[in-house]
Amino acid sequence: MRFGLLGSTDLEVSALGLGTVALGMPYGIGTPAPPSDSECIRLLHRAFERGIRYFDTAAGYGRSEELLGRAFSSRTSRPVIATKASIHCPEDESLLTGKLLARHLEDAVQNSLRSLGVQELDLLQIHAPARGDFISEDLLEITNSFAQRGLVRHWGASTYGE
Repeated sequence: MRFGLLGSTDLEVSALGLGTVALGMPYGIGTPAPPSDSECIRLLHRAFERGIRYFDTAAGYGRSEELLGRAFSSRTSRPVIATKASIHCPEDESLLTGKLLARHLEDAVQNSLRSLGVQELDLLQIHAPARGDFISEDLLEITNSFAQRGLVRHWGASTYGE
């Protein structure tokens, strides 16, 4: 397996990663039910043993974060786990700003920390923002505060298209 740094971060990842949406919820053609918890954890361990050091998840992926937490939180050697959070209102998909955005992201970060069983998130990506949504003064201040508090090491964006 080849390894390298993820973008401009200090995160060393494998050339191949594992997306975990189908472990946490019905997903894909025919929307099959996900495997049992024990099968998922066995798969996560096997992928790690075979050299996968990058796992992709999101709070919106059902029980995926929790499974990753159960699989890796107690290990001394663990993979880089990238998770995601939205900056849109869950009810109407409007863009959150100001105190609503801060509260929403605080909840998202705390829930992901708890589910993953870690003190700090390796990478938190803003999930599916519209073009330009993730470059706001509010968002930059909030992301900087999480970094200063030691809750998130690196930030990014998970986008469709541009």
